[in-house]
Amino acid sequence: MWLRVMAAAFLLVGCAQAPVDPPPIPAGERPAALFSEGRWSGPIWIPASPDFEELVAAEELADWCGRVVGVRPEVRRESDQPARGGIALGRTLVALKADLLPGAADGDRARRAWWGDTLVIAGNSPAATRMACGRLCESALGIVFVMPAAAGADYAPLSRVAAPADEIWAPAVAWRAVSGMNGPEAIAWARLNGYGTRPRCTHGLHLAFTPELLAARPELAATVAGKPASPPSGSPANPDLGHPDAPAIAAAAARRWLEANPEELAAPMGINDSVVYPETAAAWPGRRVVDGRPDRADFVFGFLNRVAEADWNPGGDRALGALAYLDAQAPPSFPVHPDVFPAVCADRLQYALTAYAADESARLAAWGRSGVRRLAAWDYWFGRDVPLPRVHLGALAASIRAAHAAGVDSWYAELDPLWIYDAPKAWIGARLLADPAADPDALAERWFGAAYGPAAPHLRALYADIASLWEHTLAGRLPGQWLLGWREGGFRPADLDDLLGAGGESRLAAARAALADAPDDARHRRMRDRLRQFELAWAATRAHFARQEQARLVIRSGAAASPAALPAMLETERARRAALAAFHAGKWPAQENLAWIRFAEPNPWPLIVGAASVLPADAPAEAVL
Repeated sequence: MWLRVMAAAFLLVGCAQAPVDPPPIPAGERPAALFSEGRWSGPIWIPASPDFEELVAAEELADWCGRVVGVRPEVRRESDQPARGGIALGRTLVALKADLLPGAADGDRARRAWWGDTLVIAGNSPAATRMACGRLCESALGIVFVMPAAAGADYAPLSRVAAPADEIWAPAVAWRAVSGMNGPEAIAWARLNGYGTRPRCTHGLHLAFTPELLAARPELAATVAGKPASPPSGSPANPDLGHPDAPAIAAAAARRWLEANPEELAAPMGINDSVVYPETAAAWPGRRVVDGRPDRADFVFGFLNRVAEADWNPGGDRALGALAYLDAQAPPSFPVHPDVFPAVCADRLQYALTAYAADESARLAAWGRSGVRRLAAWDYWFGRDVPLPRVHLGALAASIRAAHAAGVDSWYAELDPLWIYDAPKAWIGARLLADPAADPDALAERWFGAAYGPAAPHLRALYADIASLWEHTLAGRLPGQWLLGWREGGFRPADLDDLLGAGGESRLAAARAALADAPDDARHRRMRDRLRQFELAWAATRAHFARQEQARLVIRSGAAASPAALPAMLETERARRAALAAFHAGKWPAQENLAWIRFAEPNPWPLIVGAASVLPADAPAEAVL
């Protein structure tokens, strides 16, 4: 499909046409079906000079139609006359004539409506049109986009496609986006499920206070013990936002950025990814604490208020993208300028904890009352960074509902998925962001049924076991902890034993048996492929934790320097490498390599001798590896 799209894209050059005044369209009858008796009711129409996303949407829709019914509809461009019959996508003449284009609005909006015998689908942006095509695929073709690529979708062959009803799609959260959508298959999955882009409410002070500026004007830099700050993380320290010249410097940088990026709503002016600030009383007013962390919100948002009052906006409806993050997560003690657009950051997996959910939802609600015109939420759905599915569907639903109740306009999650583990979270999340009142249990039943068919109850039960493990792990949270269970996990070995041992294996054995009795058709073969991929990932997870446990045992036995320990150590390492190789050899399309490998010590055994002499017998796993 992508070769067709690229070839068609080259034909766009020189295709622009002068506006025309289309003649009246005779009222045609709405057909009873889009496809019946082996024929489509018409082609898929696109504008004479389509946007790239519109072009991709048309080819994508035609491909899915062809897969489901066995006949691929033709894709045509309008000329100087409106389309007649079939499906018209995007900013077509027929959409203009019928006045069916959605009006300007924050985020994504789309409309599907019949105009005579033509089904018009149009978004308020080309990307929103593509999202609306995903909704058509779901409602008319019965497709569930479980994971990326053709093999990731669930559908049954159809001989007839009924004419769909009209629809206005206005998601409850205007912008919805996740990270890690790399490559055409992942981007297609995101669009078809309703994920798009987001305003730039992110780190940005480093763009205004550059190393060159701070070298020339050291009084603007943060100092610790009288010396320029040098954070160990490598992220730059936050500058002295209380300096009289700081707001004007940031305002000039914001203006330059918006002039260079006229399509963007918000200039990124969020704090740096650092907890290092100047050692001044203003940087930590009153020594206040929120959730165990210093509360610097007055310092940060007092500065942003002064930037908002300066000369930063080159024109139009623009905002200053900001972050309510780490030491500035709560709203300040004063109203925030309406043009400041903060993203409130939190690890909302912790909504599995009743007390945390109450505290964080109250902070979100306070931000909604702070005076800002728009509000964003930033979450951490990490996938391939974590060696176990980081999924708790109850926490997911509760956090999205709290965000919507607070008036959140934009939701962004750092996902970077391990698709076979994280797809249910991302799929269900997309639907809750569009409609927070949707039933998460019904959504889970739909996704797992589409993904695994008769094996679905056993996979749902395994995910429930995983959610219980997360609850036990989160119960050890300390005030001020930001991300729990990230990278190495921090799980207690006793909590892992049953899940990764007999308990988990019994769930997977029952799933294998359920699918073994299913028909040998294309749909169930795709389900078996997904289960096999899950088992490969699960084997890699088990081997990863087995290496950690073997290292702990060697250290605690005091046998680190003994030749007798070497065979078991080597066998554990061989098993881990074999499991990883098997996963990577058969990984899902669009899946990148497991990221937890990057963050774990590649080979812990040389560290064991040194560690054994200094660690106590009850040292936690994260202190060992």
